[in-house]
Amino acid sequence: NTLLCVGRAILWIMLIFFFVRGVIVTFRPDTLTEAQQVISDFRKELVTEKKLNNEVLSFAQNFVYEYLTYTAGEEKDYKERLKQYITTTSNVSDTEIYKGAQAYRMDQLDKEHFDVYVLAEVQYEYYREQEATQESAETRMKVPVLSRDGEMVVDGLPMFVNDNTFLEDYQIQEYS
Repeated sequence: NTLLCVGRAILWIMLIFFFVRGVIVTFRPDTLTEAQQVISDFRKELVTEKKLNNEVLSFAQNFVYEYLTYTAGEEKDYKERLKQYITTTSNVSDTEIYKGAQAYRMDQLDKEHFDVYVLAEVQYEYYREQEATQESAETRMKVPVLSRDGEMVVDGLPMFVNDNTFLEDYQIQEYS
């Protein structure tokens, strides 16, 4: 009789165990569904990051275009064009006429801060003894960009740098 009671107890424990396990398996998603969800989330994140990277590169490239396009006597127009990129436009650069620019490298400093390197070809006009002289030169600029909630701003002074990293794949695009 004792053996029969022990057998019944083991049988009920096994039935309860299988029932609980069946309920858990029914409501828990399977590993295939979990894997598909992880892959889907990763793809969305990757697309968002690539889109942000392209936007940051384009933003810095457009900023350099406006920053280096300056004609003497047109300070007001110059400051108006730069307002969409920076918070203060008190400094006006030398007389430089823009010919072309290409963003070629980006370093992500943290989630919101980027350093974008832009290759630009500028044409300088200067006067010597009442005679205007023009010279062209390639220059590289590092532009600090802050990107937050889809909005971007130049987050510091752009700097002229001597940087050739990843440059062999890029050429200056002509704008008309």
